Parts: sequence; C-alpha cells; structure tokens
Amino acid sequence: MLKNIINYFYIYILAFFLVFISACSNESNSVIDETIALDANSTDYQSSHEAEPQISYDVPTETNYEIVAYTVKNADTLERIFRRLGISTNLAYKLSSEFGSITNFQMLMPGENLNFYYSSDGDVVALERTLSLSTDVTFWFSGDNIEFDLVETPIEVKIKGGKYNISNSLFLSGIENGLTDSIVMNLANIFQWQIDFINDIRPNDQYSLIYEVYIKNRTEVGVGNIIAAQFINDGKSYSAFRFQDNDRPVDYYDEAGQSLRRAFLRAPLEFSRVSSSFNLNRRHPILNTIRAHKGVDYAAPTGTPVRAAGGGTVVSRGVDGGYGNTVVIQHGGNVTTLYAHLNRFGNFQVNDSVNQMDIIGYVGRSGLATGPHLHYEYRINDTHQNPTTIELPRAEAITVTNKERFEAQVLSYLEKLQQLDKKESLLNDYAYGN
Repeated sequence: MLKNIINYFYIYILAFFLVFISACSNESNSVIDETIALDANSTDYQSSHEAEPQISYDVPTETNYEIVAYTVKNADTLERIFRRLGISTNLAYKLSSEFGSITNFQMLMPGENLNFYYSSDGDVVALERTLSLSTDVTFWFSGDNIEFDLVETPIEVKIKGGKYNISNSLFLSGIENGLTDSIVMNLANIFQWQIDFINDIRPNDQYSLIYEVYIKNRTEVGVGNIIAAQFINDGKSYSAFRFQDNDRPVDYYDEAGQSLRRAFLRAPLEFSRVSSSFNLNRRHPILNTIRAHKGVDYAAPTGTPVRAAGGGTVVSRGVDGGYGNTVVIQHGGNVTTLYAHLNRFGNFQVNDSVNQMDIIGYVGRSGLATGPHLHYEYRINDTHQNPTTIELPRAEAITVTNKERFEAQVLSYLEKLQQLDKKESLLNDYAYGN
C-alpha cells in the first residue's frame, strides 16, 4: 500500500514538472514572436521571417514574380499591347471600360512603361501602371476577374547640383552629362531674355545648377525646379535665383534682385537654329540682289510654334508681299515686332491682345522663302533694331520689404554654386525659404 502511494507521488511530481516546462516554453515563444513582430515594423528589419503581405482581396500571394517593363510605342493601344504579349484582349477591354475612374488606358503615352507581372508558370498575373510620382496602381488578374491595389509611396525632395562645360550646344551638353530634357529646357527658359541659345552659345561656355530631385524608394524618379543657376556665356556671367516676392508668381532674379524677365524675348522660337543674322548688306537668296536684311531668320521645321516676343495688340494679320503670311504686334514704347513666312496663323484676329509667349503662328515658307523659317523683326519708332543685341526693358525687381530675405537666400546658394565640382553630386535635404 505504502509502495503504491510513493509511486503515485512520483507520478504527480513528474506531471507537475512537465506542465511547468511546457508553460515556460510557451512563454519563451511568445516573447520571440513579439520581438519578430516589433522588428518587422522597423525599417532595419532583416530576417528570414518576413511579414505576410496585407491584401484586402483575393489576389495571388506568390512573391517571386518576374516583372517585365513594356515601353509604350506610338499608336499603341492597350488591346494591341495585350495581343502582342499573348494576353487575353478581354482583359484589355475590361480594364479600359470598367476602371476609367482609376486610370485612363485610352491615354497611353509613348515612352511610358507598363510593368507586367509573370508567375513562375509563365502566366501574366498583374499589370502595374504609374499614375503619378507617388502613386502606382496594380491590376491583378484571375481568369476574367480583375482586382486593383493603389499604393502611395512618400516622395522625398532633395537638391542636386553640378557644373558643366559646353563643347557644342547647351542641348548636346545636357545629353552628354545625363541631364533631363526638362532641366535643359528650364535652364534655357530662365536665361532666354539674357542669352539667345540659338545664336549666342560659344565653345567652353559653362553653367552650374542647383535643382530639385524627387526620390522614391531611394531611387531618383524625377526632377523639379531649378532653384539656383549660373551661366558663363562668351566670358560674361549670369546668375538666377528662384524666389517668390509677396503675392507675385514665383520668378527668377539676379544677385541684385532684378528680375531676369524682360518685356521681350530674345528669340520668338524655342531651340531652332539661326539661318540668317541681322545684316544690312545681305545678298537676297532668291532675287540675287543686295537687300538689307533688317531682322533675323530662324530655320525651323514647318509647323514649329512662333511665340509673341512681348505683350501687345495685333495690328496686322495676313499676306504681305514677299513676307508671305505675316503678323505685326504693336507693343508699348512705340515698339513693333514682325513675324513673316508663316505657314498658318494662331487663334487670334486683328485688334486682339496677346501676351508674351502666346502662340501667334507657325513656321512656314510662304512668300519669298527658300525653305521653312521665321523672319523676325524688332522695330522702335519704325526703325529696325537687331533683336539679338538690343538692351531689352526689364520686369519688376524684388520689393524692398523682401530684399533682406532674398539676399540671405542668395548668399547661401552662391556658396553652394561656388563649391560645385564638375561631377554631379547630391548635396543635402531640400530646405530653403521662399
């Protein structure tokens, strides 16, 4: 009897010990799971225990997709792309007809990338499209069913800078240095009143830039505004600083706070080449006689937009002898500008007001012209002036109340511009006061 009691006692002790060990083990696992969960929320989390993707609908949970980027071509439609890739065109039709509120697949842009997700079986399971710098949408396919996922990614804005040499033209320099077209165009637009980029650029000209870049997932995905720039053209230095003066639109000013804008553009075309300069002793190419050339000819493809050099009133619109289709604009200060050999006119009539940069016509070869070009004249009191060299009237300067704030900003960016190496580099987080 006593022996049986002792045996039961040992069994009870053993059972209690096993229960205690099991409880300790569960408590230990709970702590480890909590640690993994906490670490999983950290940006530095690196573990084989990956968190499950949070998906609010029935989409494939496979993560090892092959992503193939398709670049949209001219005249591409979504149906044509799907047929080319061997995907059901029913899906293309459904995407276009049922998801127009998310993204318009009727507006595919040449050069745009569409990302197709392929499963390990080689099937296309998803299509991803970028809606904006910060927003992407992914459409998941399951048979003929489609679900979508909108993803917002924070965009960081930083500033980038570089110093560059020109060996031929500003535009070739931009290509050689990996600058985007938008940065090169913006630079030319900023200094368009100081420099005729068609006629004035010289080998060994230099320019320095500080501009915004957009960072998404640690990758540069776009560029923003130029916030400071210097351009040395034929030995003369020009500076530009972006600044908002009270309620005026944001503008660019030189170191002294004078606006870079002028009442007139140096050239009424963007980025064509000068075919015939201002010359009072030029031999006419068709009449073969010495005839004063009281303007500048800009060779450009037929249909290139022609911009009003300044604001004013249209006083003439029609055919004018050898000038062909011609527009004349009356500006303030007894200044008139003439635009000749147009292919067609802009959407305006005589006595209409136009603003600087408005499109007033399109390049052609009407009248006595050997090829498509714009003939441009600038007159003061009916006397012809050379539009590429004449001093042009300025726009408004920085107001007195903002001069001190502007000067502090200029000093900061002048220092950065002077420190720039020829190799482009990321400077720091974007932070400057408007």
